[in-house]
Amino acid sequence: MADKHLQQSFARIKQTNVKWLKVNVLSRLLRSVADRADELGKSNLRRVQRAPSRNTFSYSAVGTRFVRGLSSGYFPENMVQILDYLLERQISPQWRGMLTALATEFEAQIGRDELRQLMYRVGCRFAAAHQLPACGSTAELAQALNLYWHDMDWGYVELSDEADALRIVHYCAPLQAFGNAALAWTPAFLEGVYQTWLSALGAQGLSVAQTSAYGTDTSIEFRLGRHSV
Repeated sequence: MADKHLQQSFARIKQTNVKWLKVNVLSRLLRSVADRADELGKSNLRRVQRAPSRNTFSYSAVGTRFVRGLSSGYFPENMVQILDYLLERQISPQWRGMLTALATEFEAQIGRDELRQLMYRVGCRFAAAHQLPACGSTAELAQALNLYWHDMDWGYVELSDEADALRIVHYCAPLQAFGNAALAWTPAFLEGVYQTWLSALGAQGLSVAQTSAYGTDTSIEFRLGRHSV
């Protein structure tokens, strides 16, 4: 049973007068990237310490500068490449080739609209098997969502208020495991997940719709609200 206050928030969306508390978890995303970069830097530094001294600077300085940059507000020009590299390392080599081949075969046999519907249903099934706890506020909702995604190593979500919708931005979902071409339909998995979770918390009558493509910053935007069919 969803908390009364959260149900009232969903009701305000239905009346196109929602006032959600903005919850910003991008800082946690950056801290996670920094931690990963730090781990890589330390690993490379240990490797360099066993290698000829001429390589020491090139290995030890990069990770340190990147981590310092995140804490100081400076971002390296190759931020996108760094994120891509870290996400690539996040995807298990054990499954990457198989999942890409699977996605390619799916596209050869099934249209993209049907593939979106399939991934949406998979997302609904996943959410039904991993139910959220009762949430008494938007902050608790964001925390519950991010606990699930953190445990799965599936990135982070940011919630923010709009005039007539709840804006949901998901970062660093490892959907590239299916290949870049499949990014046209694999985000429907998240669409189904958020639809099922939010409906269970009292958002019946509202729908979640993907409103952006997979971004260079790894973001995918969804909105909970009233959408024309």
